[in-house]
Amino acid sequence: MSDLFKTTMLEHKSPLDDSQSLFDVLDAWVEIGWINRLDRACARFVQQLAPDSSPLAQLTASLVSHQAGSGHLCLDLTACLENANFFLRMPPPDQTTASNDQPITPAKLLDGVDTARWIEALKQSGLFTDAQNASPWVLDLSENDTQARVYLRRFWHIEQQLATHIAVRLAAAQRPPIEPLRSLLAQLFPDAIAKRADGQKLACATAMANQFTVITGGPGTGKTTTVVRLLVLLQALASDGQSLNIVLCAPTGKAAARLEQSIHAARAKLAELDDRSGTLGDRCWADIAERIPTQAQTIHRLIGLRPQQGARHHAQNPLIADVVVVDEASMVGVGLMAQLLDALPASTKVILLGDKDQLASVEPGALLGGLCEQAQRGASSPEINQWLSKVAELPTPAGAQGSLFAGSGLTELDDAIAVLDQSHRFNQQSAIGRLATAINQGQSQQALALLRNSRDTDVSVEWVNNDDNSAMQAFITQWKQHLNPWLELIKPMQDQGINPDDPADCQQLCNLFEQIRQFQLLCAVRRGPSGTETLNALLEAQLNATTAANFPGRLIIVTRNDPQLGLANGDIGVVVPVVQEDANPQQTVLKIAFEADNDAGVRLIHPSRLHHYQSAFALTVHKAQGSEFAHTALALPDRANPILSRELLYTAVTRARERFSLAIIGPQASRNSTEVVLRYSINTITRRDGNLINRIERALAELRPCD
Repeated sequence: MSDLFKTTMLEHKSPLDDSQSLFDVLDAWVEIGWINRLDRACARFVQQLAPDSSPLAQLTASLVSHQAGSGHLCLDLTACLENANFFLRMPPPDQTTASNDQPITPAKLLDGVDTARWIEALKQSGLFTDAQNASPWVLDLSENDTQARVYLRRFWHIEQQLATHIAVRLAAAQRPPIEPLRSLLAQLFPDAIAKRADGQKLACATAMANQFTVITGGPGTGKTTTVVRLLVLLQALASDGQSLNIVLCAPTGKAAARLEQSIHAARAKLAELDDRSGTLGDRCWADIAERIPTQAQTIHRLIGLRPQQGARHHAQNPLIADVVVVDEASMVGVGLMAQLLDALPASTKVILLGDKDQLASVEPGALLGGLCEQAQRGASSPEINQWLSKVAELPTPAGAQGSLFAGSGLTELDDAIAVLDQSHRFNQQSAIGRLATAINQGQSQQALALLRNSRDTDVSVEWVNNDDNSAMQAFITQWKQHLNPWLELIKPMQDQGINPDDPADCQQLCNLFEQIRQFQLLCAVRRGPSGTETLNALLEAQLNATTAANFPGRLIIVTRNDPQLGLANGDIGVVVPVVQEDANPQQTVLKIAFEADNDAGVRLIHPSRLHHYQSAFALTVHKAQGSEFAHTALALPDRANPILSRELLYTAVTRARERFSLAIIGPQASRNSTEVVLRYSINTITRRDGNLINRIERALAELRPCD
């Protein structure tokens, strides 16, 4: 192996002493997959732009690119120096032991570098500057230069733009009069404490007092119920009886479809309420609910986002909306959220719904998790607490002492976040609910105990040695059995084909999609024995008797938005044989069936028209966000991996309604490796670097009236 992989270097010689030595290290990192070629090219770019720049400045460009590819908005220099190997997620956890066959690690490379030296090297290059210059990188310094972050310029502008949009709405918060709001809330949430809906009632009241609100909670905590009652409340209080223009959206097609279903079900429940106080006059809640839309769309479609053309709606061509609800906000990146808020008038009330503990967006930034960081302490200002106590007629947390503006550390953002913590999906006996709680609270021992407990039929664990062919085949066969209910529906279609004009055939397709939602295998990784590529290929080898890529029953997922076809990234389809019109003798052609919007049946699209899709028998956990299944299985590698985290495990478990299965797959799969992988995952909390909260607070300070 090349000497580039030797860590036993001369003590007086460091790769940061000259550019060629640094690029030798970067080449080695690329070779073993710690960074990619683009990351290395960024370092070369700095050298080309500024030949006299230091190797440390060149390394910075590479690390900023690496962090952006890992979901970060910036490179935090101080945090990186504290623990570079962990911070940069390289080398992988199973390769952190010293070895002469490993390249020098980031921690070793940066040994002896402090923040002041790093900042000085960046300044001297002339390429890492403040936001006023046109350099590709922004060096963002605190007032005393003790905190330094390096951004790609685009991400710096996105974060700044988003912070400004949020701050403007937070600053416009205005609490409505106690009456008739108190009477209407009492009708919408009768016996709130007895029905464990007190959190929902408080969340609804919180949103009434704010132009920007975050309602966060785990599965089954009633986020949709809360927002529907909030929307009818807004309609009931609309001035002059005019209907508000309400828009529902979500980051993916699947999430939008689920939002539609949830809104429809929550609207129907409003018929159970009546107006005992006469506040509504001759109206009733069911009538007002008719003014709540049931159609949701993706954010991309809402703002008219077009490839390489920008958005149709923006600050100069805004959308017309009084209220916008964004579901599954944890999946929304800061860039997309900035574009959405840019497309809305400042007067539009914005409500974000989501689970702050789920995986963050695949795009850079952690919007929902970042906004809700302070919500962990459960503090809000005494002013809002007193108002909530009166209007909701419920005891509220004491919150922090002092006011928003008296140095208490609280801001308007604290008063705009509502946390729902009472799950109505999982009861106290549910092993899935207890497992999700244990994972979320970092209790690895309790999580392991739940998985080992054979008495809990709704959770289970197994390990599969992929070197043992019989063990792997047994796993695939078991997996296939879970798919049999909908595979059985495919069989008659293979013989006769689907007639799209036959209502009975269309109903069969609807039944097919209902069965598909009963079970889903999820994966943490794409490659390797436990990855989607391997497992999809193994199952397809059993299902597909031909060499053709498409076959009846192939489950697929759209991987890129296609506005022309009306399909969004994440939409699920299934390949079915369709009877050709006017063919004699009767012939069939393979098409991909998708569920149509608004319960309008099924759409059939020829595969040649769809360019970006892949098999979906096994999905990554990221791809499954916004969906839920009766039974969810999760395949994990048999050793620690940088992609594993508490958020990933929690997200996978909470996709399941009735049953969750865990499978550890790999050559070292065993009871012991199961414990190692689970402990590592539960103890690894995803951190995404950025400075959104501080920017919001600074923007709020500028917007507050001077004393």
